[in-house]
Amino acid sequence: MTEQEPGQDLQKKQDETKDQQEQLPTEEILQRLPKGVREAVGIMMSVSGPVPNPLLGKITTQHISQLINNQEKENDRRFQTDREERSHNFKIFIVAIGAIIALTVFLVFMKEKDILMNIIAALFGFAGGFGVGRYFKK
Repeated sequence: MTEQEPGQDLQKKQDETKDQQEQLPTEEILQRLPKGVREAVGIMMSVSGPVPNPLLGKITTQHISQLINNQEKENDRRFQTDREERSHNFKIFIVAIGAIIALTVFLVFMKEKDILMNIIAALFGFAGGFGVGRYFKK
């Protein structure tokens, strides 16, 4: 018993199918049909389905392995990008919270409570809008 590569069985089946398709005398059969039937069969054959991709017969196990490796690399890149984006967003959030706290402390010491109340109301409005946006985004 000899060992075969996994792609050899697939290639053998594809070659057999190709040989069988070449043996069918479709043009000769179509010429024997009456004109009306020939046109109907021709239309049916043209819309019976998509034409198979000619590259599918040329794909080897190496190509499949390369596709899998490329997909793994793409997943790693996407994971890294997502992690960097989360880190960046967290840093922006911390800076914004720090600025809000500093502004609040400044306004409290300046005894500007009316401005402080307007800023707090705006912040609650912003936070509520942000939350609603995140909810509907999902």
